[in-house]
Amino acid sequence: MSHLNDIREALDVVDEEAADVYKKTLGGAGKHIVAVVLILLTLTGIFFAGKTAINYLSAHGYIGSTADKGIEEIKWQNENFPKFDKLYEEGNYDELVNELILNEENWEHSRYNWEHYDFISIYSNYLSIRDIYIPLIENGEIIDYMDGLVYDSFYLYYSEWTNPNWYGNELTEEEKEFLADKRQYAVDKIIYEYMHFTDEDMQRFLDEGEVYEESNVLKYEECKKIAKKYKKNFG
Repeated sequence: MSHLNDIREALDVVDEEAADVYKKTLGGAGKHIVAVVLILLTLTGIFFAGKTAINYLSAHGYIGSTADKGIEEIKWQNENFPKFDKLYEEGNYDELVNELILNEENWEHSRYNWEHYDFISIYSNYLSIRDIYIPLIENGEIIDYMDGLVYDSFYLYYSEWTNPNWYGNELTEEEKEFLADKRQYAVDKIIYEYMHFTDEDMQRFLDEGEVYEESNVLKYEECKKIAKKYKKNFG
């Protein structure tokens, strides 16, 4: 119980909004927790149920460091998500890539909970091609980066975010239209002109099950194999 008091004290020192969200989250789960505890009391007796209930609460993050981290995470989101929203509204997608994808300090946080994270993640694949891979190709220095080139260009070609079974959040129509233009740039410059793959080739990779897992996730290891097998034809 002492740690529950610590949690209450922690809620007092974080910003009020974060504390309110956390309390609501805890309160929303309260009925479920009480039901579990009552069942344990009925089936196993007061003493054993008490110990088991404490273990249950700890395992689900209501007691211990997980709960503390949850409070800090809510605080981080409340501080940063409005900044991300502002950049998004301004159309400053490049800066969002810097913040969400490239900034290592943010990797430990739940960046993917921001509603447009998937859109920015896809856009980052296009930026990799435009700003990294194409200059490397033009300078004759791409040989050590073929794996990433194949992965990013294949990811854009297959545009898995348009698949009904896609694992990510639904994109807005404006986002889909924006990405369609970036996809075409990557497909024309890399898939067709540099790799010399045709649409029939790309369909064959799909039909033979070379590039996608059953979970509809592009397989990096298979992209590496394709890079190794076909790179002599690139250029």
